[in-house]
Amino acid sequence: MNKRFRNALVHLLALKTIILGFALFNFILIWIEARRLATGGIACLVCPWYDPWSYTNEPSILLLAAAFLWMSRRWSYLVALGLSGYLCAYAIRLFLISGASLKAEWAYLQEFEPYLIGSWDSQFILAFVISCFSAFYLAREVRNEVSRRSVANKALQLTAR
Repeated sequence: MNKRFRNALVHLLALKTIILGFALFNFILIWIEARRLATGGIACLVCPWYDPWSYTNEPSILLLAAAFLWMSRRWSYLVALGLSGYLCAYAIRLFLISGASLKAEWAYLQEFEPYLIGSWDSQFILAFVISCFSAFYLAREVRNEVSRRSVANKALQLTAR
């Protein structure tokens, strides 16, 4: 196999790229639905959660968090963790305020939202996934930095003797 093609394939199948692709798909799907609803000409009786479209809603924040995760820098992991952690905390806050149980929420999802992709609840699942991977990669970067510094300190101690 051509080495250049193999490297491109490895980067495309990397976990961060898959998460970024899913966040982009999620953003485009919700944006198209919101655009279709806005240009439909008929006002909705009970508008969906994405109806007053803004670029500070969940799909936009998730796309931004996934892009920072994909950058693979220590500071970008921290930003991705902050953005996705904010959405996770928001979901937990709303769940605690509602007083519903997990069983009731699951029954609601099965009855009224048969497709998880594009639903409001899927935004928080994606936020949880991004925050977990951001925390994992950030912890790995910090651990590697600590081990590099300890090896460098040991080398300095050996040369000082």
